[in-house]
Amino acid sequence: QHQKNLEAMAKSWQAMASGATEIATKQRAIFEATVRDLGEVVKEYKPGGDAQQIIAKQSEFATRALEAAMANTRDIAELVQKSSAEAMKIVQDRMQESYEAIRSGLDKK
Repeated sequence: QHQKNLEAMAKSWQAMASGATEIATKQRAIFEATVRDLGEVVKEYKPGGDAQQIIAKQSEFATRALEAAMANTRDIAELVQKSSAEAMKIVQDRMQESYEAIRSGLDKK
């Protein structure tokens, strides 16, 4: 019984660690994409032009940055939720098994 509890906890920690690795990978991809996008904007930026063009370009960049931030935040939140749910399910399943074992033992008496 105790061994099964330890195994369930180890699996739960592995699920959380796997989720953390996935989140770190996603964050690195986000950072790289942001640097790449910023590089493109800098390449495309041409000083001068009228104020309306400059404002339009800044607005476009701000919109792209906001959309990317929202999508990335959602993706990371989903990864966190997934790994937490996975880890919690392992623990809940083990608790259910323990409960059923105890109940089964009491029913036999």
